Amino acid sequence: TGSVGKTTSKDMMALALQNFGKVHKAEKSFNNHIGLPLTLARAPVDSDYIVLELGMSKKGEISPLSILASPHIALITNVSAAHLASFNAINEIAKEKSNICIGLRKPRICVLSRDSECYDGLLRNVKKHAESVITYGETGAPNYQLSKTVSKNNITCARALIRGDKDFYFKINSPGRHNALNALGVIAVLGALKLDITKGVLALSNWVPTFGRGAFTNIKFKDYRMTGGFTLIDESYNANPKSMEAAINLLANFELKTDKGEIKPRSRKIAILGDMLELGEKETLNHINLATKLELRNIDLVHCVGIRMKFFYDKLPHQLKGSWCNNVNEMIPKVQNLIRVNDVVMIKASNGMGLTNLVDKLKSMGT
Repeated sequence: TGSVGKTTSKDMMALALQNFGKVHKAEKSFNNHIGLPLTLARAPVDSDYIVLELGMSKKGEISPLSILASPHIALITNVSAAHLASFNAINEIAKEKSNICIGLRKPRICVLSRDSECYDGLLRNVKKHAESVITYGETGAPNYQLSKTVSKNNITCARALIRGDKDFYFKINSPGRHNALNALGVIAVLGALKLDITKGVLALSNWVPTFGRGAFTNIKFKDYRMTGGFTLIDESYNANPKSMEAAINLLANFELKTDKGEIKPRSRKIAILGDMLELGEKETLNHINLATKLELRNIDLVHCVGIRMKFFYDKLPHQLKGSWCNNVNEMIPKVQNLIRVNDVVMIKASNGMGLTNLVDKLKSMGT
C-alpha cells in the first residue's frame, strides 16, 4: 500500500518473483473490498507467491483488507498528500496505511519507505504489529539506500547500497527516479524473503510501465500531409502532488529516438495536466503550489484541464501557458491542433477527470 507507487510496485514485485516460483498477482488496481477477495479467490492453489495491492479512500478500510489478506510481508511505499477529502492531515493517512501490518503473520516483516514525510509516525505504528522493519529510500540511513540514478535512452540505471554490505546496480526500462525507488522497495522485499537479489534485479531490467501509469507509445500520423509522428506518455490513471512531481521529472528526462536508435534533436515536451481529486479543503492550495514545486525548466508547454487546475494554470509563466479547458470534452476537439511532429506529450490527471478519453483521441490520430 501507499499514496504513490502501489500498482507499479505490485507489478514489479510479480515480475521479480517469477524467477523464484509461480506468481499470482492482483489485476490492474484490484485493491478494495471487492478487488482483494476476487484476487484471492482466483489464486491457483499451487501459487508460490501472491502479490496483493491494498488501497483506501477513507478511514477504516485497510485493517479488514489486511486481516483478509493475512500477508507475511507488507510493503508501504511513499505516503504523501492524497485522499485528504477524507482525512484531516497526512499523519492520519499514514496511520491508516500502517494498518496493513495488522494482519501480518510470521515472519511479520514490514518494508517501509524512509522518504515519507511522516516516516516517524509510520514507524511507530508499524512496530506495533511488525516483528522487524526494513527501510529503503534516499534520505536518512535506510537499510537499502538509493545513491544515484541516471536516465539515458529512456532507461534508468541506478546504484544502491545495502547497509553493512557493498553497492549494487540495477536498471529499469523507463526514465524516472521514482521508478527506481519503487524497484528498490521490491529489492528490499526480495532481501526479506532471503532470495537471490541478483536474479530479481535481472528480472526488473525487463519492467516497463503499464497504460495509465507512464507507458509510452510512438504514434505515426495517419494524415498524408504530415510525415512522422509523436510520442505519448500515458499517466492518466492517478494524480496527487507527489506523483505530479514524478511525472514531470519523467517527461523532462524523456529522450526521443530515431528508428536507428539515435537521439533526435530537441523535441517539444508538452504536459497536459488535469485536476488532482480527493485533496479536501486544501485542494486549491495544492494546485497553486504546483507552480513552484514542479521542475518545469525542460518543459515547453503546459495545457490544463479542470477548474482546480485553473489555479495552477494562472500561476504559470506566460511562455509555458498553452490551452486551458473546463473539462476533457472541451479539450478533445482542440488537441489535434496542439500537437506537432516529434512532440513528446504527457497526460497526467486523477482518473475521475476522464483524461483516458484524451489518450484515446491522441492514439486515434495515428497508428
